[in-house]
Amino acid sequence: MNKSGAPKFSTKIIGVICFFLFVLIIFISNNHYFVPAKVVIETMAPTVAQAAFSWDTGAGFNEREKVTFRAYAPAPLKNITHTVEIARTGDRSSNAEGIEVWVDSIMFNGQQKIDLPGLTLPGKRIFNDNNKLAIVTSNEPLILKEQFERIEIVFLAHKWAGKVRVGVDGDAQILDLYSKETKLRGITVEKADPANSSIQEIPLPQIPIRAFSLKFSDERVILKKVSVESANGTRSVVMLPVDSTQYVVDNLSLGRERFHPILIIVQILFALMLTWLLYEVWTYFAALRVNSIRQGLLIVFAENDRKSFLAFIDQLSDGFFVVAIGPMAGDTVSG
Repeated sequence: MNKSGAPKFSTKIIGVICFFLFVLIIFISNNHYFVPAKVVIETMAPTVAQAAFSWDTGAGFNEREKVTFRAYAPAPLKNITHTVEIARTGDRSSNAEGIEVWVDSIMFNGQQKIDLPGLTLPGKRIFNDNNKLAIVTSNEPLILKEQFERIEIVFLAHKWAGKVRVGVDGDAQILDLYSKETKLRGITVEKADPANSSIQEIPLPQIPIRAFSLKFSDERVILKKVSVESANGTRSVVMLPVDSTQYVVDNLSLGRERFHPILIIVQILFALMLTWLLYEVWTYFAALRVNSIRQGLLIVFAENDRKSFLAFIDQLSDGFFVVAIGPMAGDTVSG
């Protein structure tokens, strides 16, 4: 202490340095962040199904923290050679009077129409006067091998018609051709729909996440694998079934990293700003010739020294603008 009772210059400098180191140590000890990560979901389904993936950051599952996607989406057919099978099943609806199957036309890629009478077909075949092809033997398919990426097959629907099975590359579906009135009924295939795997990648927010939830619209969807991929590697996540369509994992702990260089720079700058603020306040109280912060506050608020204090705050804000905002403003003007 000097004769005025104000702290010595060296004491003030040592105190400011100690304060800076104290604040910096607190900041760095809490310096952690979540690395960018994504969750990878692998499913298998016999048909297109919707899925909803949610994560819980502490407030429970909600609509803001949810992503919906298709658990399985058929891939478009490629313009390569595909195998087409058309077969009369021998079955019919309860109202049908027969099991006939007549093919009106077959068209590839929306424009290339096949010449039905010109086909070389094994077994018995019948054409009517309009060159419509009848498949007369049940479960003996008409097999075509053609190059296309979209096929449209049109049948005659009438009251004597039965059911027909149409398959493309082994993926078959049944079409009922019964109709009270004679008309055309077609089927178009432009997507491959085998039961295979589908992989969905969903980016995760860089915040603490406690739980995952995954719900499907179809109970036939099979959840094969869930994993989290990040710079720290790939981590498998075991999700437990709640029912036949929903899976959940609780007590989830994603890895955190320490000492991010940008975060350290920000923390050092913030510690310097707090230290500079302390230095300015200390200097102001020294100018008031006080021995403690309490005495300084009493002088400011109890002894009507508010004008000088407000002037100090104004000067402090000007200094902050010069130190913190001034360089950014200069860059903006120069750019």
